[in-house]
Amino acid sequence: PARIKIKQNAVLYYLMKKIIEFYSKLLRSPWAVLMIIVFLGFNYNYRLVGLLGSIIIILLSRKAWPENWVNWLGLKFNKKSIALSIILLPVIIIASYLVILQISAIENISYRSWLADPDILGYIHSFSQTLNEEMILGALLLNALRKYFSKLHPLWIALSAAAVFALLHYPFYAWIVFGEHSGEITIVAILTLFAIGVVRNNLILQTGHIGYAWALHLGFNIVFFRGDFYDLAKNIFLNQPERFNLILGSYIMLIIGIIILIASLLLYRKDFKIFHHIKPC
Repeated sequence: PARIKIKQNAVLYYLMKKIIEFYSKLLRSPWAVLMIIVFLGFNYNYRLVGLLGSIIIILLSRKAWPENWVNWLGLKFNKKSIALSIILLPVIIIASYLVILQISAIENISYRSWLADPDILGYIHSFSQTLNEEMILGALLLNALRKYFSKLHPLWIALSAAAVFALLHYPFYAWIVFGEHSGEITIVAILTLFAIGVVRNNLILQTGHIGYAWALHLGFNIVFFRGDFYDLAKNIFLNQPERFNLILGSYIMLIIGIIILIASLLLYRKDFKIFHHIKPC
């Protein structure tokens, strides 16, 4: 176990190093590099640490881009986008709950949501974790890629970033996570993650903000991660990879993801006026 742990730490260190180097090459700002270090160091610690990371990331972005930081982080909203994001969040929560409940029942898994017995600090953690991921792995990354590859159509950027995002889940849970939450993610779950990732990237690239993508991400995570999955046949609780394989590895969820992906392509039509478009950085 000690040797496995050392290898996992080496893989984690290597990935973190490459992520920092990648962002450094794209953004060429020491403040931006500090933002990535803060994100990696703060975001996946429990309770209020992630929220502290959110505050530091925003403060550092103001140093990096004093006049344009809200665009880089995808935080430039208008009244319409705020209202739509607020409306979208409970819709995603309810839809996620119903789909997860249905898939769990089909697979003889008992799902219990924590919404009935809320862990307030846990929800704050979900709030800040998803916010940080949308700012750093969403808006900042996509804006940087769009600026760096200015001749590339935004859809190709959305597809490429989503592919990397989906594929990284496999080594993360198989090689980096140690103990009860380690395991392998199935190909169907990776394909579902890819489809949802494309939707999220399209929303950010074509609206200029993270509001709708964040509502989608936070709404699903509140139901998916803030709940228990109990295997009635084996009398055990499912760990995180098993949850991914149960829900995101379901063909029901894959079909839903593909349908939403196709619908998100409407955002690239010039005559599509439902969402407020903001020019990229």
